[in-house]
Amino acid sequence: MCDPAELSRVRRLAVSSDVFCVDGVAACLGFSPCGSLLVDVLSQIARKLPDLEELLFVPHEGPASSAGNEDEAVAYERLTCQVQSALQAVCCEMTSWNPPPWRVASLDHLAAHMQVDIPER
Repeated sequence: MCDPAELSRVRRLAVSSDVFCVDGVAACLGFSPCGSLLVDVLSQIARKLPDLEELLFVPHEGPASSAGNEDEAVAYERLTCQVQSALQAVCCEMTSWNPPPWRVASLDHLAAHMQVDIPER
């Protein structure tokens, strides 16, 4: 739905884990739908965004829980593991692709550091 020339101008991309996780639940890569969808998403990124300079992954941010920071830390660790595994799988399939630097960041962090207004859900 977008002109490929416009896509080639994209330098930074933030991807919500909601795109590749079912019902906001992140599972280990293995044979999970979440892991498979992440590999698909990264494959499309590799094909369609050749000049990407930074890739950000935003973990699912559901209702606040009493565990708070512990749940957030677990979510970040899980997402980091999933991204590493998916990147490895995509790099094995697409040996000429050199993935851009990436990191996991919250919406709040992105809004604060990129001066972007993020709409309320």
